[in-house]
Amino acid sequence: MKCAFIKRQVLTKIKFAFTFTTQQNYLIHFVVCLNLAITVPLAAILNIWNDEVYSLNTTGKSLQYAISQAINFELQPPLYFALLNIWRSVNDSIFWARLFSIIAIVLTIYLVALLAKRLIKTINPVWLVVIFSFNPFVIYQATEIRVYAFTILLSALLLLLFFDGYFSPKSQVKARVTYLILAVFALYTQYYLACLLIANAIVLLVLRRWQSLKYYLRGMGLVAICGIPLLFYILNQISGHTKDLDGNWQYQYFFVTNVTNTIQKIQVLLNNFADLPKPILIVGYLLLFLLLLGLIFVTDLRLITSNHVAIWTINLTSIAFFIGVQVITKGFLLYRHTAGILIVSYLGLFLLLSLIKYPRIRNIIIISLIAITLGSNIYDLSVMYNKYPKIAKSGDWKRVSEYIMNSEQPQQEILVFIPIAAEALSYYYEGINQIIPLPKAEDFQNYDLEDYALNNEAEIAQALLSERHDIWLVDDRQCGYLNVDYKCHILEDFVDKYYKVKDTQNFYKSKVRFLERK
Repeated sequence: MKCAFIKRQVLTKIKFAFTFTTQQNYLIHFVVCLNLAITVPLAAILNIWNDEVYSLNTTGKSLQYAISQAINFELQPPLYFALLNIWRSVNDSIFWARLFSIIAIVLTIYLVALLAKRLIKTINPVWLVVIFSFNPFVIYQATEIRVYAFTILLSALLLLLFFDGYFSPKSQVKARVTYLILAVFALYTQYYLACLLIANAIVLLVLRRWQSLKYYLRGMGLVAICGIPLLFYILNQISGHTKDLDGNWQYQYFFVTNVTNTIQKIQVLLNNFADLPKPILIVGYLLLFLLLLGLIFVTDLRLITSNHVAIWTINLTSIAFFIGVQVITKGFLLYRHTAGILIVSYLGLFLLLSLIKYPRIRNIIIISLIAITLGSNIYDLSVMYNKYPKIAKSGDWKRVSEYIMNSEQPQQEILVFIPIAAEALSYYYEGINQIIPLPKAEDFQNYDLEDYALNNEAEIAQALLSERHDIWLVDDRQCGYLNVDYKCHILEDFVDKYYKVKDTQNFYKSKVRFLERK
């Protein structure tokens, strides 16, 4: 009887949590199925690329090795890599490793629906679910063996539990406790998630929720104590990531804003019209300006609630946080590092749209945003198809290996520049020759881009098993990254001096050449 009662209580709470109409439930499940219909085949088809090789190596051995590599080589907190290591103990395939990210995104979609339902009263939550689910960045991260999908999931959980535990009029002790546990998980997953922990405190301060703020700060004190072990590593990790950026003014002044990937795609689409006649461009920008100006006259500021203030405060705090990070890390911050604020960015945008007095105008704008999001995916696919008609991630190592295996003969070494590209190729190559990384094999000991740079021709000659044989030369078309020059000219001079190029085959962000000894 007692177990039955507890079961009824749990089911009642779950039903209350997901108070959607039947139509909304069907639509949300349908969107999830469509998302899976895209991400699952891509996860099975796409080759791994350099960053995924790092993840596979880090999580491919013991749990202790995964934690050590996360801290000392990946220069990141260890929780994601520890969980992925445990996950991969069930199955060691590439698809299974990617399935971890796919599941994280699916769970996040449901959480996005719940957040939209709770925070935005005048807009159907399905609209936000559609835009989030088909965001090109979200789809891409679902097929990545990296931390970002899990980061997005944690950000959604933190937002939901914050509003339940500290912001809601009927705040729940269990939600506060769970929030604190997840806050520790967040710090041990990605340091940038700290921006949400800081922003949530500022929300309570701005809205003068003094009692909740007191509970929150006490809890953050416990979270800080739990995060003390990270202090022994974080400074070394930051210096390890940024030492190659010294003097790179381009990255020093790179400005990171709290903008969703959808807005970034709008910018990409607008840039495609740069070659249009100037009068047309001027008229287009004028119409855009008038549209933005018109929104001022159709909004009702009296509709602003504490939910609006809270989410906008989190957005503004996040902007300040990432600008500060950009300065401290000397410009290392990349747009994917801001994955943890993707959801709050969308919530901020939709809360702004909720102020529009006229539902018809609001729906037109939302439908336009959905069209742009879907159009961005179509645009991305069309660009990829036009440039390289076979879907692949950077390197396309699966097809590179097939091409070489179909054409190679014995005693034709395969030189691969750079070392991490050689590692990626080795996951697919099952041929008769030896893969030789240039300038040396990846040892996964220290993340240092300068190790990928050639110093002289002697390094290449020493790597060859025999200077008398024909060889295959594979490169990923990178001659440098960030502020490090890989010195590709040394390799090209060596090829010109000692070999004739008999055949060249271009792949997606990689190139294969068959070289005949002069």
